[in-house]
Amino acid sequence: MKIIRFSLLLFSLLTLNFLSTQTPAESRTSSSSKYAANQPIGNEKAAALDAVFDEMPVSMLKVHAMSASQEGDEYLIEGRKIAGDYLDLFPAKYRRFGRRTDTDVYAGAAVPTAGDVMYVVRFVRDDEERIELFKLVGETMRHQQTLAMYSCRNGNCKEVISYLTDIDMDGVPDIARLYRQMDKNNNLRKSGRQIFIMNDDGKYKRSKNYDLDPTMRNTFQF
Repeated sequence: MKIIRFSLLLFSLLTLNFLSTQTPAESRTSSSSKYAANQPIGNEKAAALDAVFDEMPVSMLKVHAMSASQEGDEYLIEGRKIAGDYLDLFPAKYRRFGRRTDTDVYAGAAVPTAGDVMYVVRFVRDDEERIELFKLVGETMRHQQTLAMYSCRNGNCKEVISYLTDIDMDGVPDIARLYRQMDKNNNLRKSGRQIFIMNDDGKYKRSKNYDLDPTMRNTFQF
């Protein structure tokens, strides 16, 4: 197994870089979209949806459900509400989910990658919150990966969080995803870690060839 050796110094530099690259939220228009010139946004509706998202360049970003935040935490991807015709751009599964009367959809963040952009979208219900990663391809928001989830029913809770960071050192954000399941007595029933690497075709694929340095495993946690 190929182990990516992160050091505490590198982690500190990544964190400082993340903090220094954040800028105040600004709405974007289609003319200022981060889409590469050879990948134009498909139509006016898609361009308008793109403008709802605030750009968030990151070196490392923890993505977790707002409902699972600790008191006093700064939540960076709350986002503006998405409604109406914008939901037409999403795959059928997420379009149906977003149009439920008990569900609100939020434009969490637009994360630039190499010549492209990924969109972090929050789907929020009273008993469940999901954060999904999409890519705008022409006139369609194409699903990439589930980044986070928090759900508690009958005392049983499931939680997923992710870290967007460059694991294979190719300059493109990858995904380190953690999950756990707790019973009604708050006992851990199941947990694990998954690594997703972005391939040259721009798609994320689960990889067993990469893992985190043991020092970083203590940092990448709930």
